[in-house]
Amino acid sequence: MAKKHSGYHTDWWGGKHKPFIPSDRREAKKKAVKKRREESVTNEVYLGLIGGTCGRYWWGVGHWASEGSPCGVEFDPVKVMDRDEQYGDIVGFYHTHPHMTANPSSIDYMTMGAWTVCFGKPLVCLIKGSNGLKAHWFIDDETEHVTGWVRRFGNIFIGRIPGPIRKEMKNE
Repeated sequence: MAKKHSGYHTDWWGGKHKPFIPSDRREAKKKAVKKRREESVTNEVYLGLIGGTCGRYWWGVGHWASEGSPCGVEFDPVKVMDRDEQYGDIVGFYHTHPHMTANPSSIDYMTMGAWTVCFGKPLVCLIKGSNGLKAHWFIDDETEHVTGWVRRFGNIFIGRIPGPIRKEMKNE
């Protein structure tokens, strides 16, 4: 069985001492440990997506960033409503699941169902979770969501619209 290292070194004369680390390296190490601790308890992040469609593809740019708690995030729905009423270019929402997979939660189902009924059009719900970024399309509050692919380039998201969603968009 391997002996656990105590952090002390033994000199040639048998004396034990902690290894010398210059103070700037010590401070850098403390900061790195603190940063890792802070990153392990991350909060959910939200972005509203303003964008459009082009054939089989959609694009969106994140706006109205907000940060919530580790298991929830809030945003200003009035800004989103006003934007869609004025321009009709809300394509969906992005948020994170810091400690979960990128699958919709029960709250996501309720929220996206309400927004699709409110706007009268399909919307994408982008979720970044422990298993990556996924695009979930919602048609209304009763139909099962459809998953599609998405890529992120900074604050810009581009993806392919799944077939059932394209058909629904043509029927509008």
